Amino acid sequence: MNFQSLAGVDPLVGVAIVCALYLVMLVWVLTRRRDDITEGAPDRKRWRDLRLWIVPLILIQIALHLIFR
Repeated sequence: MNFQSLAGVDPLVGVAIVCALYLVMLVWVLTRRRDDITEGAPDRKRWRDLRLWIVPLILIQIALHLIFR
C-alpha cells in the first residue's frame, strides 16, 4: 500500500487519534451495566468485572503511545 498521502501529517496527530480512540473505548466500557459485563460468568465476583481491568490496561497503552512516539 502507498501511504504517500500521509507523508505531510505530523506523527503527533496519529498519536492523538489513537489515544482518543482508547479513551472512547474506555468510556464505552465504563458505561456498560454490570449485568452485561458478568453475563455468562459462573459467579458475580468483583474480580470478573471488566471495568476494573480495562482502566489500568488502557492507561498503560496510552502511556506507551505517549512515551514511545
